[in-house]
Amino acid sequence: MGRLRISLAHRMIRAGKAIESLALMVMRPDDLAAFSRSAYEGERNLKTWSAAGVLAEGLDREEEELLEACPVRRGRLLLLGLGGGREAIPLAQRGYEVTGVDFVAEMVEQAKTNAARYGVKLEGLVQELSLLDVPPGSFDVVWFSARMYSCVPGRPRRVAMLQRIARALRPGGVCVCQFHWDRRPRMSVRMERWHRALAYLTLGYWRFERGDMLWANREFLHAFDDEAALRAEFDDGGFEVLHWKTSDEMLRGAAVLRRK
Repeated sequence: MGRLRISLAHRMIRAGKAIESLALMVMRPDDLAAFSRSAYEGERNLKTWSAAGVLAEGLDREEEELLEACPVRRGRLLLLGLGGGREAIPLAQRGYEVTGVDFVAEMVEQAKTNAARYGVKLEGLVQELSLLDVPPGSFDVVWFSARMYSCVPGRPRRVAMLQRIARALRPGGVCVCQFHWDRRPRMSVRMERWHRALAYLTLGYWRFERGDMLWANREFLHAFDDEAALRAEFDDGGFEVLHWKTSDEMLRGAAVLRRK
């Protein structure tokens, strides 16, 4: 059934702008994860995320600031959204023992190969990050790759993921969370009603939230725009906020969280 939903979504996207935004609504959360995974599979994406120029970028300025704000400077670090290793490699060079998670097995193997070229070692796990399955108390830091927190569909699924992360952290452990932040006006109330109606008619994504989208028609993305609501989400997931920063210009936000 999931394949049929994903196929229908692709057909709606190909039909043109008039209905492509509705493609999101015919898929369920598990389907959205599979839809996003399909956008990152294949030789072309392996080369894109492993390109020398991408790896050479290392951590950007905002990520360096997050590293400065992180109170845990050594230990085992779980990176959610490994890609080709752009973040994992410099984090390993700073002294962390890095394990990267990605839902594409070939990407994990390529990142390990890339890391070896830079003289560091990475461990890798092939998992869907919202269904994270690691032993309790096994990490000191969990780090979400750029905007990766926004790639998880629906508040209930994100809160459950945070609770899994909290269990994976040792006492005093922290989570570095990066998300998409966009407070610009989005769809009208009327269009939102059309979206919800289609979700119920197709038994699809009835947990739709304002800010949900298929970014570039490639992957699910949620744009956060309410600080209080997101802080409450972190709290329900078992975390307190140590550091918070958002940028309306760069459309990104980040928080350093500590397990309660």
